Amino acid sequence: MAGSGGDGWSALACFTGFLSAPRARQIFRSTAGGAHTRGMPCACLRALCGAALVSLATGFGSPALAGASSPTSVADAQLTGTYSVLFRVVAPAVDRRDRTTLTLGFAPKCDSGACDVTVSTLAESCVSGSCGQPPSDLTFATAPLRFVGSEYKGNFIIKTGCTANGTYFPYAYDQRTLLTIRPTAAQDIGALQVTTFVGTLELLGSPDATGHKWGCTAYRFGLDLAGRSQT
Repeated sequence: MAGSGGDGWSALACFTGFLSAPRARQIFRSTAGGAHTRGMPCACLRALCGAALVSLATGFGSPALAGASSPTSVADAQLTGTYSVLFRVVAPAVDRRDRTTLTLGFAPKCDSGACDVTVSTLAESCVSGSCGQPPSDLTFATAPLRFVGSEYKGNFIIKTGCTANGTYFPYAYDQRTLLTIRPTAAQDIGALQVTTFVGTLELLGSPDATGHKWGCTAYRFGLDLAGRSQT
């Protein structure tokens, strides 16, 4: 498979750099900032120019300025609901043209704000076979993601299948799954919610005893991903 570049998505009023997203042949095994103002101390301004100028410079008494506020950080937004997520393989190079779109659901472990979540692949996004034969490398079921700094990070193991000698063997792999999600935009829809994100996914598959028996080999894939809220 040949290589491919990233796509860009624009979101809301600000530019949201958004990678297109991928799919790997072996992964999908189917049989088919706010502004900072600096200036003279208020006491000096009052002495030189009077309280009126201080009021104007600081925004007090000015309806237009008094109503303004710094945008809330996207890091404070909650990752919740369903998202259309594009996956694009970045390694190995031979599979870089592979991509697919799935629907992921996120369930936060708090009532509001950013916190730990679980992620699940919604069944309806797999009906076209884009998930591959179950259990698939991209089929997550309430997998845990921890909120660390401004990112969501997961490191978990799922069972996946293997095709060897023309036969499919489910549950032949223990796949370590490393998922990182970084919110890129948010919107206040009654509560501040993440609307777009980018991220990375690394899949490390090791055959279990059954896999070894049938000649399944280890695999490793790196993917970029980009998601947009459907909620």
